[in-house]
Amino acid sequence: MNKVVIGASLLACLIPSPARAEADRGPSGPELVAPARAWELTFAQGYSQGFGRADDGAKLTDYARGGFSPQVGVGYRLDPRLMLGAYLEGTRYFASSSMPDDTTTYGAAFGVQANWHFLPFSRLDPWIGVGTGGRAYFIDPSDGPAVALYGVDMLRLRVGADYRLGPSTSVGPMLGVTATSFIAHQTAGSDAEDIDRPGFSSVIFAGMQGRFEIGGERVTATGRRVASR
Repeated sequence: MNKVVIGASLLACLIPSPARAEADRGPSGPELVAPARAWELTFAQGYSQGFGRADDGAKLTDYARGGFSPQVGVGYRLDPRLMLGAYLEGTRYFASSSMPDDTTTYGAAFGVQANWHFLPFSRLDPWIGVGTGGRAYFIDPSDGPAVALYGVDMLRLRVGADYRLGPSTSVGPMLGVTATSFIAHQTAGSDAEDIDRPGFSSVIFAGMQGRFEIGGERVTATGRRVASR
């Protein structure tokens, strides 16, 4: 009898129980990991439209309708939840019906931003981003001199949800709105001048974004390091 008890005990030690296996995998299967101390690149494409005051006596919608806007970001993922970085965006607008035929209208913006990830260890990770920077808006009519507007993006807000394709790649929808004030304008061949009564305008965005993590580490929710990439 003693030999049987001893043999059963040794067998129990050598073969992991289901409870122990579950502990190794986590409560819902293999643990998802998130990046930490990694460089990050984002690429987005979508629709953008400006509203509100442009310069003295004119609105952005007087110059252009919506257009397509590619946006690029680069940053550093300090930990699974926080990213600090910079952004660059450009937009090719469609001229409004009140502008001459063949008018070209486009914009550009750049600045700094921070993203906060709410569920970095889940397959679907909602996030929010805030930023600030500068913006330029260019109108080049076919029958007159080009005009440029220069402003400040006082608050650039982005929200989205990343669907995790792997430990270093995700894709998902993104929505955004930027509060802007144009403070100067310039006509081709002349110096820039301050706008007498700067107003407020907004730029909205809706599109898709891809996120790519480079280098750094991949960690679990408990802080366990899984790999360096």
